[in-house]
Amino acid sequence: MMETKRYLMPTRILNFNQPVIKHLVTAAGWKSVNPTKRVNLICRYVKDQVKFGFSRKDNLIASRVLRDGHGHCNTKGNLLMALLRASDIPCRIHAFSIDQVKRKGTRSIFFSELAPKYYLHSKVEAYLNTQWQDLDNYTLDEPLLNALQTQLTTSKKGGPGDAASINDFVIPQLDWPRSTNLNQPEGLRQDFGVFDSPDEVFAVHGPHFSGVRTMLYQPYLRYVINLYVAKLRNSQLET
Repeated sequence: MMETKRYLMPTRILNFNQPVIKHLVTAAGWKSVNPTKRVNLICRYVKDQVKFGFSRKDNLIASRVLRDGHGHCNTKGNLLMALLRASDIPCRIHAFSIDQVKRKGTRSIFFSELAPKYYLHSKVEAYLNTQWQDLDNYTLDEPLLNALQTQLTTSKKGGPGDAASINDFVIPQLDWPRSTNLNQPEGLRQDFGVFDSPDEVFAVHGPHFSGVRTMLYQPYLRYVINLYVAKLRNSQLET
């Protein structure tokens, strides 16, 4: 049997020893259900109770993501891993870089010459039933997912007004568990492999911004995408 202790440890980012996370795990009663259902419930919590939106940085600690109430693939992954480990589910992280050039229909509104050529993307894997399972149903909250699916089916051309604009973030929202085969993101540039924690990932493969890009482009990108995402979500809630 594989030694799982290393995949249950707290870290600076996975700070599930904080009262806010301990209280949530206890109040939700996740430990009282079987491991498979436990993972499903935790994924659904992170998916829908923590709205999709860009955090100010990738290495945000889990308790802060929970308090903020929103996050993107990397920061929602930080919280998911903390909740899984706090609920006695071993987990690790799989990291990639995504090529900006492959992001069809997005460059005009989300990207500029200030944008880096590639971006860090990650997915969480949980150890259950003696194998690692790829979790990919926690990034997009349901109202946003429904809005994207509606636009995807009604729009006839690519551009900032349709679902293709944030196609990179449209991860299949399926009931878990699923196949152990990794569903690799579109525009995959490099597979960095698996790591015990996000702390290790961000220490080696931090955000690809520096100098003026950090000061100007990152806040602009976050603001524009979050504004667009909020508009999509609200349009779905109003129908």
